Amino acid sequence: MTRMRVLSAILVWGVLVCPVVLHGATVTWDDGGPDKNWSTADNWDGNGSGADGKPGTGDTVIIATGDSVLCDIGNWPGGMDVTLSGGSDLAQSVATLRMSSSSLHVGSGSTLSGGFWDLGGADITFENGAAATMSAWEQKFNNSFTFELGPSGFTTLTPGSLAIAGHNNTTMSNATYIVDMANYTGGAAVIPLVDFTSDGSGTTAETFQWATLIVTNAGTYPDPAICWNDSDDVIELAPYGGGLAWDGEAGDGLWRNPTNWNTDVLPGTGETIAIGNGDTVEWDAVGGQSLPGGLTVNLSGNSTLHSSAVLRMSGSTINVGAGCSLTSDVNDWFDLGGGTVNFEDGATNTVYYWEQKGNITLGFTLGETGFTALEPVQLRSGNSATWSNATLNVDISAYDRSNGKTITLIDWGSHHANFTDTFDGVTANITGHEGGSLSWDTSESQLILHVVPLQGSIMIVR
Repeated sequence: MTRMRVLSAILVWGVLVCPVVLHGATVTWDDGGPDKNWSTADNWDGNGSGADGKPGTGDTVIIATGDSVLCDIGNWPGGMDVTLSGGSDLAQSVATLRMSSSSLHVGSGSTLSGGFWDLGGADITFENGAAATMSAWEQKFNNSFTFELGPSGFTTLTPGSLAIAGHNNTTMSNATYIVDMANYTGGAAVIPLVDFTSDGSGTTAETFQWATLIVTNAGTYPDPAICWNDSDDVIELAPYGGGLAWDGEAGDGLWRNPTNWNTDVLPGTGETIAIGNGDTVEWDAVGGQSLPGGLTVNLSGNSTLHSSAVLRMSGSTINVGAGCSLTSDVNDWFDLGGGTVNFEDGATNTVYYWEQKGNITLGFTLGETGFTALEPVQLRSGNSATWSNATLNVDISAYDRSNGKTITLIDWGSHHANFTDTFDGVTANITGHEGGSLSWDTSESQLILHVVPLQGSIMIVR
């Protein structure tokens, strides 16, 4: 392919001005050459500031053709801004590719591949759906890495070994990791970002925290943190300040298997944990029936906590998000023993026995159209509990009161006699709007919310 070059000199007021190369040109891969090599000039549109119109220092480089581009040059021109999109693959095909403080944006469906990538001074952004399969990922000088999550999370990058160029006085403290959650709509789950085949850098959970770690656009996601998982050499986004979260790694769904938790350690007393990846987590009570005391369990992302034995809450708290469930086998139950259970509209509860014991708290957060009634099979009384042992908190701030005024919160199939004619002793707190009350329908075994309806305006015409 023949390229037309621009004038080599300009005559201004009779003076011959030598050509000036302007950096910052935009050059686009057009696959016009006989091969897929970066170094072949005819593969570019000729607008680059480098030799023969190829990419040069400070240029904006666009590869969006879906081709597999073979980067056969060892050193990139410094300070380029490269965008890889359209399912394109940028494959390193030399001994080492040095990025020379350039920026790289890897779009969804596009891939970085090949051998040893020296990321010296680079800024790299990965969209959800991008891939990285190079054999070695070497952090050098000051690097930044940005991960743009999709609605359900992030497609984990899978490079080979992590290396850190210690001979250049580079440590993890030279790196910045950024997670952008603007598009994320899932639950509070562990999200693996980069899963290295091996770690040649000696990185630990502690030394990884030397990096600058930033989470943006977290919204209502609770206190997320970017962490290093020592056991698997994985960089991950973990909820609750990097606290304990279910990852289901063992594949058996059992709470009691440490491998199913992101730290490979079982939840302990007073911890806050997250189950947010849509799994069914089974409590089978092998080794005991009681949750660790003071535990806070956050269910989100359409996850389920299922009991195939007796689950005793022991003063713990379970927050059940919309789309999430508490379930049990027939004749098994949740012993609420001094615990707290909070339900968002859209949560479900179909446990066989629901045993109130000690002083318990139940919370209900309505949606705009009301509340999806919970349907456990039987309300039982432990240690002679009555409604006087219960505190019921109902938030109706999101509810459109023009939709009606009577809402069933819980519909049990049956109830213990202790809950007949004793509802006057309950503690009820209704927030969000003035006016409202709770009642207990003994004939239907239902907990009922009565909301003062929205009043229409009155116009007086004289």
